[in-house]
Amino acid sequence: DKLSQVISNSLFEVFRELDVEIVAEGIEDAEDLEYMNNVNIPVNLQGYIISKPKPLDGLLRWHNGWKKITDSVLGTL
Repeated sequence: DKLSQVISNSLFEVFRELDVEIVAEGIEDAEDLEYMNNVNIPVNLQGYIISKPKPLDGLLRWHNGWKKITDSVLGTL
């Protein structure tokens, strides 16, 4: 929503000035993901659209699968 975008953009400017790594939590749907992909600064993303919470062993299996997919996609670029 508009309020969240204004707040996010303000925080991005502060973080950019401080040279702080950003983690955006709550990325739930394609609209959130599209918005974050267009902010023009490095942002780590976290949310249900990427993965639901998992126990450590499930997370490690998911990460290995995700890495295979991204490596194959990035390898073709």
